[in-house]
Amino acid sequence: NLAGLLFVRSIKRRRELAVRTALGARPFEIARQLALESTAIVLAGFVGGVLFAFWLTPEAGRLAVEQFGAVANREVAVSWRVIVSVAVVAAACAGVCGLLPGLVAARHHRVEMLRQGITTAARERRWRRVVVVAEVALACVLLVSLALVGRSLRDVLEVNPGFDARGVLTLSVSVPSVSYPDDEQVAAFYAALHNALEARLGPGAIAVVNERPLTGNQGRRLVRLQPTDAGREAVVREAGTSYFDVMRIPVVAGRAFDARDDSSAWRRVVVSESLAEAVFAGEHPIGRLIRLGGSNAPTAEIIGVVGDVRHRALDEAILPTAYLSAWQSPSRSNVLVVRSPRPAADILTTVREEVARLDRAVPVYRVQSMPDLVAASPGVPERRVLAATFTAFALLAVVLCGIGLFGVVAHDVAARRTELALRVALGADPMRILVGTLGQGAQMVGAGLAVGAVFSVWAARALGSLVSAPGSFDLLNVAIAAAVLLLVGVGAVLPSARRAARTDPLLALRLE
Repeated sequence: NLAGLLFVRSIKRRRELAVRTALGARPFEIARQLALESTAIVLAGFVGGVLFAFWLTPEAGRLAVEQFGAVANREVAVSWRVIVSVAVVAAACAGVCGLLPGLVAARHHRVEMLRQGITTAARERRWRRVVVVAEVALACVLLVSLALVGRSLRDVLEVNPGFDARGVLTLSVSVPSVSYPDDEQVAAFYAALHNALEARLGPGAIAVVNERPLTGNQGRRLVRLQPTDAGREAVVREAGTSYFDVMRIPVVAGRAFDARDDSSAWRRVVVSESLAEAVFAGEHPIGRLIRLGGSNAPTAEIIGVVGDVRHRALDEAILPTAYLSAWQSPSRSNVLVVRSPRPAADILTTVREEVARLDRAVPVYRVQSMPDLVAASPGVPERRVLAATFTAFALLAVVLCGIGLFGVVAHDVAARRTELALRVALGADPMRILVGTLGQGAQMVGAGLAVGAVFSVWAARALGSLVSAPGSFDLLNVAIAAAVLLLVGVGAVLPSARRAARTDPLLALRLE
């Protein structure tokens, strides 16, 4: 792009360079001046880019920590090796962009240039147009990829996790085994805490579960109908009363846990729809007995069927689930799930007060809102970072594409200034000149879109496996990318086209 813009600038200077050469200027002096001018431009861009990198890098590190947590919690800094490498490339760019216009001008005989004025070789025009077509194609590929990643992120976030995350706050509580050596004491603590918080936060506002959704699929066990049954694997959770109400997980059949399902009652279990279908194949499961584990595991009575919940990721298959009563099979480490319109700070204060009233040695930690958990679930942070990355590169590619189009068309208009002046003097319609100049840009954009559409098919396939969306190439994405690039092309070409249509024959034909 810099070379193309300097070419535009050098068109008016070719006669100047020819005059200076004719008056005795040595080629080394001319080359040094051109190199210094281009170096000043490149140096300004290089310094600006490095300063922008130092500003952007901490933001990139913060984004990584927000999306990936402790995995990315390390220092993110600008690499000096990269700066040195870019400096070498920038120096080479300054040399090429500064000397190339002078070399092109030196190829033309100075007497011929003084006599005929500005001329441009067809090879030069073709080379610059090929570069612009490549830039348009690259911008098209990046825009299509951005649309694919953005759609993948949107589709994942629109997946129904099986519960309503809005307005839900989660807090972790863990009782020490020294103070609570048996299950009855653990169950009594959590039951007392549940009742105390329900009295302060309202009925049905608090529930206990041993693990948050979308955080893992631990606790798998075999679900058997009888000891000889091979069994089917299912995720096992311990949930307290009101859990399905607080999380708004629908109860499809039977009932949820209540106060009757304590340690004195028969062992009871609630199963998900997928588990009921896999084990009973359409038969009514309520009242049936199953075993969770090996052949020696105790039997449990199915009292209800609830909707399926995604335990690990939104884009992964649903896993069959069995829920045990937290009062019958308590876990020392549990999660308090609270649905309340109160601010999170008030809920945290209330929970800590009630936990401290029961046992000051029990910690309350890992306070997270359920919407944040959904946003940080596996697969979502990667898609967010990909979307941000492709957005940045797509915007950069579009800007470079616009600059390249402007440079090439402006160069052609400057090179054809004498021709345009003659045509205007002979009565040519300015609108026709305007449309013809816009057509030059349209040809380059069209060629770039054609090439970009072909490469977009390959990019969609390669990127589809990364975002788990195979076969997601969509002509609509190409159409949107084409519309964006056409608008950018019109904005880049229109100033030169208007200047061409307004060419003053007297000024253009006058010797400079």
